[in-house]
Amino acid sequence: MKITAITRYKHGELYAILQRIGWTQSELARQTNLRIGTIGDIINLVKRPTVEQADAIQKDAQDNCIQKQDN
Repeated sequence: MKITAITRYKHGELYAILQRIGWTQSELARQTNLRIGTIGDIINLVKRPTVEQADAIQKDAQDNCIQKQDN
């Protein structure tokens, strides 16, 4: 699961997720406690997320998607 998340985000899925849930890169950084520059680097394919970063991003994005579906 962790490697899948890293690969999926590397191919631009993260940007699509942000669009779908209505978050900015700044909001994702705030929710995951990651630096905005780190989020930008991941989205712009400058660097791959670490396993810990991918886990944090995946958890917060999934939690937000679930909350939106419940509303």
